[in-house]
Amino acid sequence: MKYALRISILYTVLGIVWIIFSDMLIEYMHLDSFFQTYKGLIYMLLTGILLFSMVKKLTDRYERELLKRKKTEEQVTEKLEENKRFGELLDYINSGLVISDALQKENPIIYVNKGFEKLTGYSREEAAGRSLLFLQEEAANEISIAEIKNAIEKKEPLRIETENYKKNGQFFWSSLKISPVLDEIGRLTHYIAIQHDITEEKKQSILIENQFKIVKVLLTMKNQQSAFKEICQIIENHMDYQCLIYRYDQKKERLIALASASLPQAFLDEISDYPVKPDEGVTGEAIFKRRTIIIDNVKEKLQSGKFRRIADTFNIQSIWSTPIITADGKILGALTMYKKLPYHPSKSELQTLETYAYIISLVMENLEYEKQLHESEQRYRLIAENVTDIICLLDENNRIIYISPAVQQLIGKNDLDLVWDKILSRKMINRITRFISYLIQVDDAETAEIEVMDTNGEIHWLDLKGKKINDKDGRDNILIVARDITARKQYQQSLDNILYIDSLTQLPNRYKLRKDLEEYVQSDQSFYLVILDFDHLKKISRSYELEIWDNSLLKMKKLIIDLFEPVYLSRSGEDEFCFIPAADTKASLQELLEQFFRKLQKPWKFGQQELILTPSIGIIAHNKQTADRMIAQAQDALQQARHSGADFLFFQDTNNDSRLDRYALIRKNLFMALDRDELEVVYQPKVDTKNQKVIGFEALVRWQNNQLGNVPPGEFIPIAEETGWIIPIGEYVIGQVIKDVLHWEGTGSPFHVAVNISYKQLMEADFVKKIKQALNESNCPGNRLSFEITESLLVEDIDLSIGVLKQLHELGIQIEVDDFGVGYSSLSYLRKFPLDVLKIDRSFVQNIHKDSKELAIVQAIMEMSRALGLEVIAEGVENKKQIQLLQALGCTVYQGYWFSKPLKKKDIDQILPAIRYKLLEVSETN
Repeated sequence: MKYALRISILYTVLGIVWIIFSDMLIEYMHLDSFFQTYKGLIYMLLTGILLFSMVKKLTDRYERELLKRKKTEEQVTEKLEENKRFGELLDYINSGLVISDALQKENPIIYVNKGFEKLTGYSREEAAGRSLLFLQEEAANEISIAEIKNAIEKKEPLRIETENYKKNGQFFWSSLKISPVLDEIGRLTHYIAIQHDITEEKKQSILIENQFKIVKVLLTMKNQQSAFKEICQIIENHMDYQCLIYRYDQKKERLIALASASLPQAFLDEISDYPVKPDEGVTGEAIFKRRTIIIDNVKEKLQSGKFRRIADTFNIQSIWSTPIITADGKILGALTMYKKLPYHPSKSELQTLETYAYIISLVMENLEYEKQLHESEQRYRLIAENVTDIICLLDENNRIIYISPAVQQLIGKNDLDLVWDKILSRKMINRITRFISYLIQVDDAETAEIEVMDTNGEIHWLDLKGKKINDKDGRDNILIVARDITARKQYQQSLDNILYIDSLTQLPNRYKLRKDLEEYVQSDQSFYLVILDFDHLKKISRSYELEIWDNSLLKMKKLIIDLFEPVYLSRSGEDEFCFIPAADTKASLQELLEQFFRKLQKPWKFGQQELILTPSIGIIAHNKQTADRMIAQAQDALQQARHSGADFLFFQDTNNDSRLDRYALIRKNLFMALDRDELEVVYQPKVDTKNQKVIGFEALVRWQNNQLGNVPPGEFIPIAEETGWIIPIGEYVIGQVIKDVLHWEGTGSPFHVAVNISYKQLMEADFVKKIKQALNESNCPGNRLSFEITESLLVEDIDLSIGVLKQLHELGIQIEVDDFGVGYSSLSYLRKFPLDVLKIDRSFVQNIHKDSKELAIVQAIMEMSRALGLEVIAEGVENKKQIQLLQALGCTVYQGYWFSKPLKKKDIDQILPAIRYKLLEVSETN
């Protein structure tokens, strides 16, 4: 406006000046009128130029202002869109988010997200304009409020755990983080607060702290009534309910009100003593049914009667009760909670209640022990000497924080004076180190067994139960409870002796020989394996008294020990010994053998009888063979010695062994067997005599080679294991089995098939992934398959085996233990694995009808299977007598040549009628 006015004034002044002076000039110079025209044209030209300049300047200015305004509008629009997207993003956050205006008094809230609305119950409209501290002020936590106000005044960030109340009055714990927001010049403009609901975490933390408080109460308070009242107070402070602990009188089968912190005495008098029956109150029902009982609305769910009247009198609206039960199932009482509002406890609250009940059971159990101990000094000593659980707490560096005094009674050392290398062997130290390492890695409880030596040199077996726990600072500790199981181990050892120790010579038998020899083979030391057989010892047993035969064996055992000083000695057969001599050179061993023959040339006297024993001896040197291969080579050498006559020994030379040539051929051809389509899967039926049907098959692989002919599995499977070719062979077998299972499923015969799995397959990192993929791609149900693993494979790598087998079990695949009884594994380990079936090894079944010892072994295995809750399959049944004996022991599922040899898939339908006939034959004899 001012600019236009200035132009107008200037234009007027110049026009007046131009007119006056131009007229004066014309008159003065006496110019004609034509010049007047020129004057007008010049005036118009100047006027046009001046107007153009003015209009152009105004237009340019207007365009600049218009462009600036448009850009500003675009920025505002973009900012609004960005704020909208940001607001939508904040609404996706589960945590509560609050923004307050720091430029106004009391920091009023200007924004909350949906997470805040969900967390507190307050809408955006209800929260807007209120103080940033309104949730904390309602909780009346002066300390928290003071900390928050102090941080706001200092313009500092703050992280705090504080108490809050939701809109509906429900209390919750919140983790609150407040951060100041500054503008570009450093001025405080806003506060951003983020809060999380940590009620459950806080409850767990309080629960752990309260456990220690309860233990402290037990240790410090002498009066039981006061101690239990204090425990009730701890529980009530945590759970915000009224609490009552009942004691159960087992003799009278009645409940006694033991202690409460806040329930009135009149209420306690009303329910102080009443019988345990399903219709006698909530607590009586909980005791009777041995589980938690909940009444979330007394008026609706509690029938009229004594307890309804009591509840109405004292305004009790909800009741829940859980029995207090010891680890061995003994009921000691009940923990009952009362509330004056209808309420159904959450899953977390029920878990908390049951945890407190468990802790109280320990308290009551300890008090019961103390009562018994004070009754009799003699009884006190008996318990002190025999009930000796050791409690040990280790820190994150495996240092002992605490160990209970019971260790003094067991080992002779107490407190922190334990020296591990004095009471534990190197093997046991390694075992407990692995055990602790495993506990650190997982959150689950785990068990282990170790042997320790006390100060008198006596060996004790301990059963360890361990679990990782956190202290109040969040550090990992390991809690271990150890129980003396020496008597149980001795009993188990006696069972093992029956299974694996020859009763006459007290030497390992043939079943344990293979297991023990495996350890020597893996040691990679050079040694000789000697198998010694007496040619006429069986004749002695038939011709003379049994005592002479027994004495002959014992005398031979002594002679072997005295002369050869064997590092290992086994009675591997009826008249056969197998041993590893101390001599490690052929010359020194040859010399000892010559002495041995000379001693046997003299007659042995037994009373009035004189006997001459003539042995045959087979010897093999260890040259990186497997245990099975070494035994086979030694047996070959023994056969050579027998064929050569009495008093003969034969050294098997592994360098010139014809078996090695065949080994090389098998190794060479096995590599191409899959490509040449030489492998074939065959099936041996599994027969259920109880239900009179074929329930499935075991899948076996057979190899027919043009050069080698029919190669037995016992020859090529170990080589496949050794070379790693067992992995592609195993994949081929599993793939073929899945195809055949689906074929049978389609024909209405849903057979179950077991497949043998090797250790190398289990070791594959993606083994489970491959199996899962094969099942998914074929749509084959996992429950149509079983995987057979050997007993020794289970304990090869326990952690690996447990992990892989659990994953397979989750796919529906059953796990069967093959050749059970020959692996010498511990039942304590077998319990750890997700097993379904035990298969009794054929070596036990073959002579079950001839040898009472074999029958006892099978009976023991049946008992073990029942203890573990496993199905049993007997392998290698070849006659009806074997089946009848096994049926008497409770076995109903069989596999063996008496029913059928392994069959090709196309031949199975033809053999099924013959199997059904065999089943009828067995059922008719029962």
